[in-house]
Amino acid sequence: MATSPATLNADQFCYDTARASRSNFLVAFAFLPRERQRALYSFYAYCRLLDDIADSTKLTVAEKNHQLETWQKEIDGLYQDRPQHLVTQALQPHLIQFNIPQVWLRDILHGVRQDLTVSHYNDFSALYRYCYHVAGAVGLVCTRIFGCSSPRALAWGETLGIAFQLTNILRDMGQDFRDGRVYIPIDEIHAAGLTPETLISGTGTAAFLQLMQTQWQRAASYYQMARDLYPHDDAAQLLPANLMTHYYQSLLHKIRRANFPTASPVRLSRAHKMLLLTRLLPRLWTKVRSAA
Repeated sequence: MATSPATLNADQFCYDTARASRSNFLVAFAFLPRERQRALYSFYAYCRLLDDIADSTKLTVAEKNHQLETWQKEIDGLYQDRPQHLVTQALQPHLIQFNIPQVWLRDILHGVRQDLTVSHYNDFSALYRYCYHVAGAVGLVCTRIFGCSSPRALAWGETLGIAFQLTNILRDMGQDFRDGRVYIPIDEIHAAGLTPETLISGTGTAAFLQLMQTQWQRAASYYQMARDLYPHDDAAQLLPANLMTHYYQSLLHKIRRANFPTASPVRLSRAHKMLLLTRLLPRLWTKVRSAA
């Protein structure tokens, strides 16, 4: 496929946006063929720019809404063959190539917009719907870009996205609370004898730790569901996803070992990430070769 100068410019913008974020996903992207890398960088840039708007401390809520409304129009224009932004220009060649439906991009935008108006979720059913929009739909898009063809791949991608988001919620709980957001289901907070207002001040108490253990177990159960749904026929395409799964599961276990801290997010050190990579690559590559 020939690449025009305009497309190269758009691709470079997406690549630069991804690199500036220092995301752990970038290492995983490196194991994909060039065309799939381009698609993922453009998709990642789309998600990154939406998140940056919602998380901005410089924009008012009205300004955030206006910018996200502009992105809604941009998505509509993208699927009408008239993208204006460099990100949607970079995305456009991949929509048909990887069969990415408009509803998934809309779902992600809808989830980001929820953060402007919804500060808590009454039960897990409501939280799940949010997690689907901001992470499950991301998993769906990624399965298409990876090149999955197994009938169970979409269910696997959505479930893994939910597992990642539940891990993020535990990692970022303290900062989210300070930003006025609570992603632990309110009914479960009350059942533990706590309130949304006293959640963080209860850090380290038996009630808090039991509540967190419940959240941890739920996240772990979604990783197990994703393992059960794993599309083995597509293993050759899934090395990046496998790497990210091991990274996020390691993060989840580290959060529990640290007793669910809220002062600052738990991170995996660079050395830990490199150790994971060197340990996992031979095993995962063998798995890929055996499935090929």
